[in-house]
Amino acid sequence: MLAGGKLWHMLGAFFLAFCCACAQAAAAPDPAGRVDLLTGDLQILQAGKPARPGHAGDVIFEGDILATGKDSEAHLSMADTGYIVLRANTRSDLQNEKKVMQEEMRTLYEQEQKRYREELRADRQAGSED
Repeated sequence: MLAGGKLWHMLGAFFLAFCCACAQAAAAPDPAGRVDLLTGDLQILQAGKPARPGHAGDVIFEGDILATGKDSEAHLSMADTGYIVLRANTRSDLQNEKKVMQEEMRTLYEQEQKRYREELRADRQAGSED
């Protein structure tokens, strides 16, 4: 059996390791997609880390910046079922791409709502004229 002091030291070490693991898991960015096809050079930049070369099959994360080189092309399958092709000499911020796509979806939704309200108004006017 462990002496009281050693038991508390072991429990304290376990608790510290558990907290560190939880903090690391919480800080990990969400996967945004995967590199399906790569021809040429792809650099993946993450905040606070040196750039690394990309390869087919690599997981990419929200916040990554992807840069293709000369005569390069990268095909990306996104987690939201989207598909992105980066041509030669392209730089793409995945966080910004997500914001742009969300804004485009919001705009399309608002346009559809407006069109629906206009059709409903026209139907009501046609019905009141009968």
